[in-house]
Amino acid sequence: MERSYDLTVDGWFSCGWHTFKSRNRQLFSGVMVLFAYSLALLFLGSLPGGSVIGIGVQLTLGLVLAAGWMNFCLRLVRGEDASPAVIFSPFSRFWQVWSLAALLSVLIAAGLLLFVVPGLYWLLKFGLSMFAVVDRETSPQESMRLSERLTRGHKGKMLVFYGITMGLYGLSVFPFAMQRGMLGAISISIYSFVLTPFLGVTYASAYDSLLSCRREIAEG
Repeated sequence: MERSYDLTVDGWFSCGWHTFKSRNRQLFSGVMVLFAYSLALLFLGSLPGGSVIGIGVQLTLGLVLAAGWMNFCLRLVRGEDASPAVIFSPFSRFWQVWSLAALLSVLIAAGLLLFVVPGLYWLLKFGLSMFAVVDRETSPQESMRLSERLTRGHKGKMLVFYGITMGLYGLSVFPFAMQRGMLGAISISIYSFVLTPFLGVTYASAYDSLLSCRREIAEG
C-alpha cells in the first residue's frame, strides 16, 4: 500500500528516520546481503586478475543489485513485509533494469565530466528512474519519462536532497579513504550499517511522496 508523505526534504528524512527505526531488523538483513556482496568483491580482488573480473561484476550484477536494494527500501517505506530476497527480484528483468542503470550511469557521468551542469541536470531529471523500473516494471524509456514527470517542479528539492546525501556519504568514507586506522574502520562501519540503510529508505520516501503527489493531481 502506498502512502502520502510531506512533500519536503525534511519530510523525506523524517519518513526515512521513522522507517529506519521501526524496520531496523529487516534493514539490517538487507544490508548483510550488500555486505556479503562487498566481501565477494574483495575476495575476487585478491585473486590473480580478480580486479578486472570485479569491475565486470560491478558493472553488470552490481548495477542490478543496487536496483534491488532500492526496491527493498521502497517496500519497507510502504510498510510491506519485505525479505532480503526482494533485493534479487530485479534479476528476473535483468536486461531492462541493467540497460537503464548503464544508460543513466554513462549519461550522468559524461555530463559531469564534460560540462558538470548537464550531468547534474540529468541526475535531477532522471534520478528516480531506477525506482520506477523496479516499482512499476516499466521499460527503461518509460521509467525515465516517469522520473521526468515526478521531478517536474521539484528539482530544487532534489538538488538539496542529493547535496545532503552526497555530503553525508563523503564525510563517512573520507577517514577510510585516508587510511586513518581505527577511525577509518569506524567510518566505514557507519557508512555500511547506518547511512546506507537510512539514506536508502529516505531516498525511497522521496520517490514515493512524489509518486503519490502526481497520482493525487491526476485523480483530483
